[in-house]
Amino acid sequence: MSFDIHEVLLPSLTYDDFVLMAQNCNPESTTLRDEVRRLLAQRRNELWEMFLEHEEDIMKAAFPEQFPVELTHKGKHVYTKGDFRGYGALAVFDLVDGEVVQDLMDLLPPAYYSSSLAQVGEPCDSVRADDDQYYPTYATFRFIAMEGEHEVWEFCGDCLRGHTTK
Repeated sequence: MSFDIHEVLLPSLTYDDFVLMAQNCNPESTTLRDEVRRLLAQRRNELWEMFLEHEEDIMKAAFPEQFPVELTHKGKHVYTKGDFRGYGALAVFDLVDGEVVQDLMDLLPPAYYSSSLAQVGEPCDSVRADDDQYYPTYATFRFIAMEGEHEVWEFCGDCLRGHTTK
């Protein structure tokens, strides 16, 4: 993105600005043209300083996809689509955004899915129960809160279908 600073400054000057400059310049030592040139140089420097001061904010506004906002819940990082590396990389109690959970639920038919509990459709492991039978466990997420417009889900590890270890 480039622009000529004069294309920005000149349109912002009005007829009254030029009249005022002409009234304030000393005809013996300066001309209206010199005064306009001086003002443009001054404004150019002011605009450049303003740009430098706000460059990061300008870039974030122009290209929001390159500057993802870090999502947190109660001071703890919430993994989003931009930094989620798969549920195998999560530790129990890690937090993820609702979009991450939705993407996981869309990969395979979920083992279990409700407004408060989501389980990935393929078993991760199995556990032996008291009845000496083995039951599959699934990567499990529990809904815990809304953070602004984002759902926050907690990773509960591998759990039996329809249950969490919490």
